[in-house]
Amino acid sequence: MIDRYNVLVLIFVRNPFKLLVLKRADFPVGVFQPVSGGVELGEEHIETVVREVYEETLISDYLNIYDLDYSFTFEVNGEMGKRKMKDTCFAMEVKDELRITISEEHSEYEWCNIDKAMELLTFEENKIVLTKLLNIIKS
Repeated sequence: MIDRYNVLVLIFVRNPFKLLVLKRADFPVGVFQPVSGGVELGEEHIETVVREVYEETLISDYLNIYDLDYSFTFEVNGEMGKRKMKDTCFAMEVKDELRITISEEHSEYEWCNIDKAMELLTFEENKIVLTKLLNIIKS
């Protein structure tokens, strides 16, 4: 049984390619990842994407949202005990490398090229999702 449904959102600039990577200030501390957050009751995934991106970065102006047709499950053992989560993955294209305001959830951010993003992203699933995005935008 899934305890929580989330979205994971890769925010990117197409040319030259840059990916926004955020460093978590809260659990799990120090992890580099894309925007992510829980789907609220009655909310569609796209609504969650737009809301979470705004809450975590204050980005409200975007060119396109892509459904990456990929999801994964994982377990977290945190403050609320052991929970099974499912992330559904999306990408949001923005015009350029925006100066953003990060939420309290994060301590820093970086716009990265592909190699730097692959180096910084902590979780293997995030790297898989980035590869899927690259395949979509190159085709």
